[in-house]
Amino acid sequence: MAFADNVARSVVGTPMKIEFHRSDVVSAQFGAIRQDAADELVVNALKTGLGKEAANSEGMRFMLPKSANGEYLACHTPAKKGDVLGVIDIRAGYGELMGDTCMHLMLVLLLLAPLSLVAGFVDSVLLDSRVDRFVRQLDAAIERWPCQVRRPVKG
Repeated sequence: MAFADNVARSVVGTPMKIEFHRSDVVSAQFGAIRQDAADELVVNALKTGLGKEAANSEGMRFMLPKSANGEYLACHTPAKKGDVLGVIDIRAGYGELMGDTCMHLMLVLLLLAPLSLVAGFVDSVLLDSRVDRFVRQLDAAIERWPCQVRRPVKG
């Protein structure tokens, strides 16, 4: 099972785990191999040949049974068409993915926070200059008004 070992090694260091479970038909033909004990999901997939997806608080799990058909029957001669030859058990954990996602989100937010502060400062400067210009224009219009408007004298 060099292929299965290579596939399992290819996901080391990731939140994924891939296991291959042989059926009795394949084990009888090629011999038993070192594999983890089959739990209820694996046993059910080996019996029924139906794939299953399951989710829990730790992650997702996918059962992919492989049934004997044209191309498999060439090598697995004792098998009959439709026999389940094995199950590929794929597990993807949430923990590491969630931790990485939270870290990336925080980095993005830290990079975007100064941008909103700069945009707020620019908006306030532009608004202040517009209000100042409006007040000066209003003051000039009042000064040009034909009738004499008395202003209180300071002091």
